[in-house]
Amino acid sequence: MAKYFTKKELQRLGCTDDEIKLVMKYQKKLPVLIENMEVKGFCVDARTLHEQLEVKANYSKWIKRRINTYKFQENTDFVTACQKRKAVNNGYFYTTEYILTIYMAESLAMVERTETGEIVRRYFMLMRDIVANNKEWWEIRISERSNYKPLCEALSQNIFRKCGRYGDKYDFAREANFLNVIATGAKAQDIRNYLMIQTNELTRDSLEKDYNERLEFLQEQDILYLGTDIPLRQRLEFLITVFDIKYPTCTPLMSYMSRDGMLAERTKMLNELTF
Repeated sequence: MAKYFTKKELQRLGCTDDEIKLVMKYQKKLPVLIENMEVKGFCVDARTLHEQLEVKANYSKWIKRRINTYKFQENTDFVTACQKRKAVNNGYFYTTEYILTIYMAESLAMVERTETGEIVRRYFMLMRDIVANNKEWWEIRISERSNYKPLCEALSQNIFRKCGRYGDKYDFAREANFLNVIATGAKAQDIRNYLMIQTNELTRDSLEKDYNERLEFLQEQDILYLGTDIPLRQRLEFLITVFDIKYPTCTPLMSYMSRDGMLAERTKMLNELTF
């Protein structure tokens, strides 16, 4: 299955404008990122690579010659597959297809020594980092999502013990905003406005990995504190303290806000508490 990145995903992963431009252009021409059960990670269709590099030589001869010249190893650098194709006379014939690791594809692009080859080589180098960063982002995001239900349950039980009722959507959204302000300096709606998030998109799906990691940490700590039944203001002060110990140089999500501004938003949050 091919994996294409949207501009928003690339921005979330911290790509520069030039990097985004390169990826958005070449991933449409190179459907390179495919899942393959025989080669771990993302791989490259050699036939598509041959076309994009604008190699004059016959595809079959080219790939075989490159494999022999540079000693690429089957099942390490590439795998082969037999593919059935339709012939002009409505009959069928079979071809041998090569699926390359991204490292082999990068090497082939480099040895072509053409301007196009250099661009594609840069693209593969960039994609290698993007794929790794995206995998890391999803691992954190999935864990963060998994924590949300236990957090809501812990909050609901906490409210029941104190007020005789269970938590509702308002309570859960309020708690999420407490954590947002501590970790980013802003509430969810302000974050959505700043990142221009669409109505049907989840706020935290647009956050960079570092901010989701910090929110995940706060969720885990909050679940523990909710079980102690300490007063709300004290619980939030504890969360702020442990957060600053773990992330002493954390900066606001919004580029125009200073660290002092972030601390001021926390103080404002505490002063506006209603019980």
